[in-house]
Amino acid sequence: MKRYLSMILVLALVAAVLSGCGSAAESAVQNASESVPETAAAAPEEPEAEPETPEEPEPAAESLVEPEEVIEPEEEEVAYFPLEETKSFNYWFVYPPFFEGFAEGPQDYLMYTEAEERLNVSIDFTAIPIPGAAEQFMLMIASGDYNDVILNFPGSYSGSLDEAIDQEIIIDLTEPLSEFAPDYLATQGKSETRVLGSYTEAGRQAAIYGFQTDDGRIPKFGPVIRQDWLDELGLKAPVTVEEYHDVLAAFRDEKGAASAYGLAADGVTTPGNMQGAYGIVVPSNNDANGFYQVDGKVHFGPTEEGFREMLTTLNSWYSEGLIDSNFVSDTSSATSGEVDSSRIASGAVGLWRGYATNLSNYEDNIGGGAKVTGIPQMKKNAGDTLHFGLDTDGAAANMSVSVSTACEDVELVVRFFNYYFTEEGSLLANYGTEGFTFEYNDKGDPVYTEVITANPQGMTMDVALALYTGGTTGGPYEIDNSKNYYSYTEAQMSAGNAWKQDSDGAYQLPATYSGLLNAAEQEELDSLYNDIVTTYRENVLQFIIGQRPLSEFDDFKNQLEEMGIARCIEIEQGALDRYYARAES
Repeated sequence: MKRYLSMILVLALVAAVLSGCGSAAESAVQNASESVPETAAAAPEEPEAEPETPEEPEPAAESLVEPEEVIEPEEEEVAYFPLEETKSFNYWFVYPPFFEGFAEGPQDYLMYTEAEERLNVSIDFTAIPIPGAAEQFMLMIASGDYNDVILNFPGSYSGSLDEAIDQEIIIDLTEPLSEFAPDYLATQGKSETRVLGSYTEAGRQAAIYGFQTDDGRIPKFGPVIRQDWLDELGLKAPVTVEEYHDVLAAFRDEKGAASAYGLAADGVTTPGNMQGAYGIVVPSNNDANGFYQVDGKVHFGPTEEGFREMLTTLNSWYSEGLIDSNFVSDTSSATSGEVDSSRIASGAVGLWRGYATNLSNYEDNIGGGAKVTGIPQMKKNAGDTLHFGLDTDGAAANMSVSVSTACEDVELVVRFFNYYFTEEGSLLANYGTEGFTFEYNDKGDPVYTEVITANPQGMTMDVALALYTGGTTGGPYEIDNSKNYYSYTEAQMSAGNAWKQDSDGAYQLPATYSGLLNAAEQEELDSLYNDIVTTYRENVLQFIIGQRPLSEFDDFKNQLEEMGIARCIEIEQGALDRYYARAES
């Protein structure tokens, strides 16, 4: 019995030592002794006779310390980046061609050049300017010769994203994201709208999306007016359609503004957002396809009564000389929505669709101590709430990247874009690099340097932001809107706050719902819509300048009906219903 007790104590100590923890050894001894009856515990006081011959250890003792009970120390996880050897991927990238004289394209974006250096990754860009990008995209898909990574695949592909996965154009990223992109998934999960906007109908992930936030967010553009003229004439900033008219007439009569209202060449991108004042959205060359929803029901703006009212107002203002008689020739405004800068500088225009970041540029170009300011969006009646124009939190398709089936190193790509959702990568995408594009203020917050706010090369702030940060089309990251507080001047912040005043965004469609259209639906929609929107654009300009009388507006609506607009609405409604069904499930 004595020999058996000794064996237990020795084996307990051995087990403790093998476990790699000294303090645990003491505990093991104590536990072993406590498990022995009191009579046995006193036994060691008696002398023990020496055995005549050594005895072999009892076989049963081996089972007290099993090999699997030995706890090996965990190996420290080795960081994936920076890579020991450079790895690369190729990247289909559509970009706005406004870098002439400053950069060649996305290969010069600081967001990527800096990340490439930090992570030891090389990117081979296929850089496609926006004009003609749709055709180039279709050629790439038809050829089957895909880039590893494709920017804004959800916004470019004509079918559903599930079909693109099933047809092995792009891959389902659900598993790679779960394994390699914890920071992205944490950012995605901050709101239901982000999650709903970034999953397909089948519950798959077809892209890595960029995300907006509500906090601190202000519109980038809105109505800009000659404040110096208002002050000189003793007028207040207009709010209603009628007040806008009266101020424009004063600018024409008292300030010689030959085309006081800076209407864009498409006829519907209007300073003050006249569409919103009349409760509609219509197709524009800039940023809308004409569909919106009210209480979950899809509408098409050009067939609504509000559009007739809007055209009546524009026709009246055109007849009165408040709009340039040759506004359709201002080709630059057709894409930007902003009238030619020379017309603003000359004093021909007193109210235009402008950008917050360009307020000081407008004043400098006009000269003579001119003062401009942002004013609230137009309303039909003073107490109205506007239902458009408010940016909301959600997944942004134009900032997304998808991974094609041609990609041989999915882990590299997913980890690379996950980097922009880490603290370090997010700072790079939002602010650039310390000492160049930003510095920390006395509160420890990053603020832009003059490289962004007053670029010495003559870039506007929009161009500088696109080149030196992620901007809104540079790729996936979470936009930090708090930078607005530190990078915008007081006048810019005031303008942005005025532009979102009294707006709830209630009629806006979810940003990514159209990704739920299948290929057949998208094909049918495109075939109908393309002819409809062509007819619409021709008639808009005719109604405004009076070539077609507004008494024929009902004939115009009937023409759109005959061309299949009801079927287009039905298709859009189906996609929206499926989107909302996911929210309820």
